[in-house]
Amino acid sequence: GAMKKKWYIVLTMSGYEEKVKENIEKKVEATGIKNLVGRIVIPIRGGQRRKSEKLFPGYVFVEMIMNDEAYNFVRSVPYVMGFVSSGGQPVPVKDREMRPILRLAGLEEYEEKKKPVKVELGFKVGDMVKIISGPFEDFAGVIKEIDPERQELKVNVTIFGRETPVVLHVSEVEKIE
Repeated sequence: GAMKKKWYIVLTMSGYEEKVKENIEKKVEATGIKNLVGRIVIPIRGGQRRKSEKLFPGYVFVEMIMNDEAYNFVRSVPYVMGFVSSGGQPVPVKDREMRPILRLAGLEEYEEKKKPVKVELGFKVGDMVKIISGPFEDFAGVIKEIDPERQELKVNVTIFGRETPVVLHVSEVEKIE
């Protein structure tokens, strides 16, 4: 049976994420290792009016079959620092944690429930909320900032053991009582 590819996090020198993605893709083409390496994703913060900002600086997500050949292949790409590992072994990303990444990259569908309705902001900084729509659906986080004008909340979501600020419309969250 063909092994199923899993997602791994490749650590890069900050600012070289695109370069690493490009280098891996080129090298995959050149070496015919296509059966071991699949999609490569650099998630970008969605919905921001600013320039697209990387959601996880220094992280490139690579779908691959992890064996010595694939490991050495990726490790030898310039600007790659290594993999997110535990006990020296690269750790595959849990499907649940990968979901927002795939959604942000447009590889998985999700529902946008943004309602422009003026909502009574029953939130305060420090509240725990559950995200009910958008890429981070089913994740929980803590409100860090509130923008009543835009009806937006900045929520810190813990993913891959890192706190990541995500901007959400108030209609996309509900308070955890």
